[in-house]
Amino acid sequence: MLKKNVKGVTLMEAFLSAFIFIISVAAIFSTLSSLRKPAVDNEQAVGAALAMRNVLEDLRSRVDNRDLGYDTSDLSVAGNPHGPIRITSGSTTYTIYYNVSIDSATGARQVDANASWPDAL
Repeated sequence: MLKKNVKGVTLMEAFLSAFIFIISVAAIFSTLSSLRKPAVDNEQAVGAALAMRNVLEDLRSRVDNRDLGYDTSDLSVAGNPHGPIRITSGSTTYTIYYNVSIDSATGARQVDANASWPDAL
């Protein structure tokens, strides 16, 4: 015996719902993949900051009042720019250059460092 009020899904409705599902899944994957690059960039920027901090701490540990006046010192103004210093952390190699300047008022040395690294993606 046939029932008159049986509800079902037509073939067209099944195709439409599958199409909507595929489009929404593609949008989610596209969003997730676009979030990966900024995260990698931030990780590399933090790695560069740590590498530069290590270079500056190494320079600070080698400060010797007898050595500051010579042009061969790592803290001499005459050797600008100093570097390249290459530091590898994980799979990224950072290249660091630094400049030394002397504050005219206090005579203190100031070190400005720059780091570069290859783009991961």
